[in-house]
Amino acid sequence: MAKRAKQLKIATVADVVPDVVQDAVDTYVDTLRNRQATQTLEGEHRERVIALMKEHGIERVEIDEGEKDLVLVHNERVKIKKKGSRGTIDTNPGRIKPDA
Repeated sequence: MAKRAKQLKIATVADVVPDVVQDAVDTYVDTLRNRQATQTLEGEHRERVIALMKEHGIERVEIDEGEKDLVLVHNERVKIKKKGSRGTIDTNPGRIKPDA
């Protein structure tokens, strides 16, 4: 009869955590929480920008010293586009396009 393989032990919480590990964990958790707060704040600002752009009839605003535009897309969201990208660029011009 074959001998059964020993079951691997599951890692447990260390009784003593080295300072360098604890510092790295603390930094990671702080960064994670800041990112979550920043994402919430970004969403609030995005909704305000969309509402104000709609209210004032603005579809495009220059940003980054004129190198890019913040564009209102379908009155529902905004998107950053490089300057000069006023329209859609067909990245596959050889394909057959259906009749519209």
